[in-house]
Amino acid sequence: MRFHRTSILCITAVLALSAGRVRGDDHRITLLDCDKETNCVPMLLDVSEPDEKDLIANRTEAPDGNTLFEINITGIIGGKNAPLTVYFTGYTDGIECTAFGQGTVGFLGFSNSGNPIIKTSIGPLEILDKKLLVGCKNCIERLDKNKEITAKYPTPSWDLMLTGNKETDFSIGTDGKEYMRHGAKCLWLPQNDLIHEVSPAMCASMSPVKAQIRIKTGSCS
Repeated sequence: MRFHRTSILCITAVLALSAGRVRGDDHRITLLDCDKETNCVPMLLDVSEPDEKDLIANRTEAPDGNTLFEINITGIIGGKNAPLTVYFTGYTDGIECTAFGQGTVGFLGFSNSGNPIIKTSIGPLEILDKKLLVGCKNCIERLDKNKEITAKYPTPSWDLMLTGNKETDFSIGTDGKEYMRHGAKCLWLPQNDLIHEVSPAMCASMSPVKAQIRIKTGSCS
């Protein structure tokens, strides 16, 4: 059994100057997991192997199995669009199937442009860099009667075991909306808005109906 470690993520806000990216050490921001946030889902942070060299500027391994990553991305925080230098500490000992190890960030929803929004110590951060992956954006496929894909929806990870989820946590309503059971709560996950808590009745009888949806989940082992 793999034990889940809470990852620590830090980012340093920077200013885009003509000379290039500048780190602002007095403006360090911490990315947070959901904690007690109601309308929030813990999701895995990742990057595909071919894109690692573009995003990961440095990595430092610690004796306790954690690795500190320095990552360069672009995002919007506090209404400002800027390059960001991201510091992310994830537990990586024995975990080779993800770029940053095991750990989650607090996913708050998508922007109007479809970019993921995550929780930080100073407010929501909209990630503009398409190479930095939050959860698995297209891991649920809605099928028609001919089993053709008609729509795609997100899950917290390409391997649901990494985030402690199971397939029966998710369903697609007749209204085309994605619903997720998250503890005692039922959440609606829009594709261009923040997450909303809805009536538990929307999640009351959730089980994947294979003729209507297909949930993709791999294995990290």
